[in-house]
This record gives sequence, C-alpha cells and structure tokens, in this order.
Amino acid sequence: MLAFRRGGERLQLAGETHRRRLKTLFQEAGVPPWWRARLPLLRNSEGRVLAAGERWRAEGCPWGLCWDRSGVDYRDG
Repeated sequence: MLAFRRGGERLQLAGETHRRRLKTLFQEAGVPPWWRARLPLLRNSEGRVLAAGERWRAEGCPWGLCWDRSGVDYRDG
C-alpha cells in the first residue's frame, strides 16, 4: 500500500539489525521538514514501512519506489 507519513515510522535498512526512525534518516540526509510529508511510503498489509521514496528500502524488501516528481527536487524548496 502506498501512503504518506503520519509520524513515528521506523525502517530497518539493509545490513542493519535494528529499525531506525524515519525522522532521523530524513535529518541525516538533509531533507527539509516540509518535504518529508510529501515523500511516499510503501507499506505492507500490517502497516510496516518497506520503502521511503526512492531513498531507502527495508531489509529483505525486493521492491523500491521509482517516483516521478516531474523535475521537482526537495532542494528547490
């Protein structure tokens, strides 16, 4: 299921043993707060995040997102 952020989501990245907060991943990547709510999330039927935009994919998830933002970059504001 495709959804947008509600807050509090976590994602276990490939090669890591624990789940990390998306907020922390966004901050480390320099994604501005106003853009974070616009990044689509791929969730499984239980609501667990499998992928966040084209940036991150969960451990064991065979899919990623290819997201056409029509030339808009989050760094553009």
